[in-house]
Amino acid sequence: MRKTFSLSIVWLAMAGCSAEAEVGPAEEVVVVDVVAFYDPCAVDEECPLPSNCTGVAVDYGDVVVEDAMCTLECFDDFDCPDGGVCRGAESGPPLCYRPCFDDLDCAVGWGCIEDEFGFEPVCQPV
Repeated sequence: MRKTFSLSIVWLAMAGCSAEAEVGPAEEVVVVDVVAFYDPCAVDEECPLPSNCTGVAVDYGDVVVEDAMCTLECFDDFDCPDGGVCRGAESGPPLCYRPCFDDLDCAVGWGCIEDEFGFEPVCQPV
Protein backbone atom coordinates (compact mmCIF):
# COMPACT_ATOMS: atom_id res chain seq x y z
CA MET A 1 0.00 0.00 0.00
CA ARG A 2 1.49 3.36 -0.99
CA LYS A 3 0.75 6.41 1.12
CA THR A 4 1.60 9.87 -0.18
CA PHE A 5 2.11 12.86 2.06
CA SER A 6 2.90 16.46 1.18
CA LEU A 7 5.64 17.91 3.35
CA SER A 8 6.49 21.59 3.62
CA ILE A 9 9.84 22.43 5.09
CA VAL A 10 9.70 25.37 7.48
CA TRP A 11 12.81 27.21 8.66
CA LEU A 12 12.48 29.46 11.67
CA ALA A 13 15.12 32.05 12.38
CA MET A 14 14.80 33.60 15.79
CA ALA A 15 16.94 36.65 16.55
CA GLY A 16 16.20 38.79 19.54
CA CYS A 17 12.50 39.61 19.64
CA SER A 18 11.71 38.98 15.96
CA ALA A 19 10.87 35.73 14.22
CA GLU A 20 10.84 34.96 10.52
CA ALA A 21 9.45 31.92 8.77
CA GLU A 22 10.46 30.82 5.29
CA VAL A 23 8.28 28.20 3.66
CA GLY A 24 9.82 26.39 0.71
CA PRO A 25 8.06 24.42 -1.99
CA ALA A 26 6.18 21.33 -0.88
CA GLU A 27 8.08 18.08 -1.28
CA GLU A 28 6.28 14.80 -1.85
CA VAL A 29 7.19 12.03 0.58
CA VAL A 30 6.14 8.52 -0.37
CA VAL A 31 5.74 6.01 2.45
CA VAL A 32 5.70 2.35 1.41
CA ASP A 33 4.61 -0.35 3.86
CA VAL A 34 7.20 -3.12 4.10
CA VAL A 35 6.02 -6.72 3.99
CA ALA A 36 7.88 -9.83 5.17
CA PHE A 37 9.92 -12.29 3.13
CA TYR A 38 7.66 -14.50 0.96
CA ASP A 39 4.62 -12.21 1.27
CA PRO A 40 2.80 -10.92 -1.83
CA CYS A 41 4.03 -7.56 -3.11
CA ALA A 42 3.58 -5.02 -5.90
CA VAL A 43 6.95 -3.20 -5.99
CA ASP A 44 10.54 -3.88 -4.85
CA GLU A 45 10.36 -1.11 -2.25
CA GLU A 46 7.81 -3.15 -0.24
CA CYS A 47 10.29 -6.00 0.25
CA PRO A 48 12.90 -6.38 3.00
CA LEU A 49 16.50 -6.34 1.78
CA PRO A 50 18.03 -8.24 0.06
CA SER A 51 14.83 -9.53 -1.57
CA ASN A 52 12.94 -8.14 -4.55
CA CYS A 53 9.31 -8.30 -5.63
CA THR A 54 9.54 -11.22 -8.06
CA GLY A 55 6.80 -12.57 -10.29
CA VAL A 56 5.81 -16.19 -9.75
CA ALA A 57 3.76 -18.22 -12.25
CA VAL A 58 2.39 -21.69 -11.48
CA ASP A 59 1.00 -23.92 -14.22
CA TYR A 60 -1.76 -26.11 -12.79
CA GLY A 61 -2.43 -27.78 -16.15
CA ASP A 62 -5.72 -26.12 -17.00
CA VAL A 63 -4.78 -22.66 -15.70
CA VAL A 64 -1.62 -20.62 -15.05
CA VAL A 65 -1.78 -18.49 -11.90
CA GLU A 66 0.54 -15.51 -11.51
CA ASP A 67 1.38 -13.30 -8.55
CA ALA A 68 4.49 -11.70 -7.02
CA MET A 69 6.25 -12.16 -3.69
CA CYS A 70 9.27 -10.84 -1.83
CA THR A 71 11.97 -13.39 -2.54
CA LEU A 72 15.43 -13.89 -3.95
CA GLU A 73 17.26 -16.28 -6.23
CA CYS A 74 18.97 -19.21 -4.56
CA PHE A 75 21.31 -22.14 -5.06
CA ASP A 76 20.14 -24.11 -2.00
CA ASP A 77 18.10 -23.69 1.19
CA PHE A 78 21.04 -21.99 2.96
CA ASP A 79 20.58 -18.99 0.62
CA CYS A 80 16.99 -18.44 1.83
CA PRO A 81 16.25 -16.16 4.82
CA ASP A 82 13.71 -16.87 7.57
CA GLY A 83 13.67 -20.65 7.10
CA GLY A 84 12.74 -20.49 3.41
CA VAL A 85 13.37 -23.32 0.98
CA CYS A 86 14.97 -23.12 -2.46
CA ARG A 87 12.81 -24.51 -5.28
CA GLY A 88 13.39 -24.66 -8.99
CA ALA A 89 11.03 -22.81 -11.29
CA GLU A 90 9.56 -23.96 -14.59
CA SER A 91 11.19 -20.96 -16.19
CA GLY A 92 13.88 -18.80 -14.66
CA PRO A 93 16.25 -19.35 -11.75
CA PRO A 94 15.36 -21.18 -8.52
CA LEU A 95 13.68 -18.98 -5.90
CA CYS A 96 13.22 -19.03 -2.13
CA TYR A 97 9.70 -19.96 -0.96
CA ARG A 98 7.92 -20.11 2.41
CA PRO A 99 7.55 -23.72 3.61
CA CYS A 100 4.09 -24.64 4.89
CA PHE A 101 2.02 -27.30 6.59
CA ASP A 102 -1.36 -26.17 5.24
CA ASP A 103 -3.02 -23.21 3.48
CA LEU A 104 -3.28 -21.27 6.78
CA ASP A 105 0.52 -20.85 6.70
CA CYS A 106 0.24 -18.90 3.43
CA ALA A 107 -0.92 -15.39 2.51
CA VAL A 108 -4.43 -14.80 1.15
CA GLY A 109 -4.57 -15.99 -2.46
CA TRP A 110 -1.73 -18.43 -1.89
CA GLY A 111 -1.96 -22.13 -1.03
CA CYS A 112 0.29 -24.81 0.44
CA ILE A 113 1.31 -26.85 -2.62
CA GLU A 114 3.37 -30.04 -2.67
CA ASP A 115 5.27 -30.69 -5.89
CA GLU A 116 5.23 -33.94 -7.84
CA PHE A 117 8.63 -34.98 -6.45
CA GLY A 118 7.44 -35.11 -2.84
CA PHE A 119 9.54 -32.20 -1.59
CA GLU A 120 8.36 -30.16 1.39
CA PRO A 121 5.26 -28.15 0.38
CA VAL A 122 5.66 -24.39 -0.18
CA CYS A 123 3.28 -21.44 -0.50
CA GLN A 124 2.39 -20.68 -4.12
CA PRO A 125 -0.28 -18.56 -5.81
CA VAL A 126 -3.56 -20.41 -6.35
